Amino acid sequence: MNSTLAALAVFALVGILMMLIRSPRADVTEMRIEGVVRYVVDGDTLYIEGHRPAIRIWGINAPEKGESGCQAATNALSRLVSHENVSCRFIETDRYGRSVSQCFLSDGRDLGAEMIRQGHAVEYCRYSKNYYDTC
Repeated sequence: MNSTLAALAVFALVGILMMLIRSPRADVTEMRIEGVVRYVVDGDTLYIEGHRPAIRIWGINAPEKGESGCQAATNALSRLVSHENVSCRFIETDRYGRSVSQCFLSDGRDLGAEMIRQGHAVEYCRYSKNYYDTC
């Protein structure tokens, strides 16, 4: 009985640690991707000079190519980041091989929050877990 409780406690602790590691608000050692934005693909994807693959901005979803609003979202992100230095906190690699990251301008503004605020993207609640308080 005691070994079962100990095993359950270890399992619960591992689960909690895994949640903290994946949480964008967690205080853990993190991998940063920093540099000047080289190219904007669309309203939620960009390239930073010297970094491959593309960066998919965490926590938001913007219209894709061929969808209404795509060009406006792409232009809005371009205006925000054109030739700007950004700092991105790597979260994970998505199924397309992109670096899903929470990105910030040099003045500290969160790119995802700015795109949502401007109306060019929506919070991707499935992944953000209401981080931007819009879900």
